[in-house]
Amino acid sequence: MAAGPDNVATELIGRLERAWNEADGLAFGEPFAADADFVDIRGEHHRGQEAIAAGHQAIFDPVYKGSSTDYELIQVRELSAGVIVAHATGVLRAPSGPPRRRA
Repeated sequence: MAAGPDNVATELIGRLERAWNEADGLAFGEPFAADADFVDIRGEHHRGQEAIAAGHQAIFDPVYKGSSTDYELIQVRELSAGVIVAHATGVLRAPSGPPRRRA
């Protein structure tokens, strides 16, 4: 029996949360498709699974070292068979904080 959309989204968000909390960029990028697009909190566009993984590892090491996050699933909607849209919120705790930037 196939998992429902809520279970799929919860499992995926849990994987991303664990990867962040373990500072594992490779594991963070793993759930994304090879040709995925990801726009990060700074507005930078990462193209492809490898770029997503490398970009996250690059911030886990210096900028967000020792940080942790908690994600909470808010809403899931099935668009078609095998395709869902999930919205989640996240809380980031960064002991040293990211560097301040001027916009």
